[in-house]
Amino acid sequence: MEILGGVVLRPRLADVELEYTHGALKFDIEDIGTRPDQEVLMTKAVHTAAFSNNTLGLPKVYPLENVKTINRETILNYLSSSYSRQARLAKIET
Repeated sequence: MEILGGVVLRPRLADVELEYTHGALKFDIEDIGTRPDQEVLMTKAVHTAAFSNNTLGLPKVYPLENVKTINRETILNYLSSSYSRQARLAKIET
């Protein structure tokens, strides 16, 4: 369990891995826009209209122009806020 916790909470995140991830994200985002099945984009539009400024209204598809803003610090901040003891306890209580 300690090894798994270390991998999740303290990943190495090499620059090569971040570059690969940026490329994969760009591909996926561009692919969504070119698919004949536009259900993902339609659901996003409906949720944005119905639940603006709420969790369901937040975009599931990351904006392509923001992909480069994801860096090692962004990921580590997310992990520390989402996988902290307090976050786990809050999720259990709800």
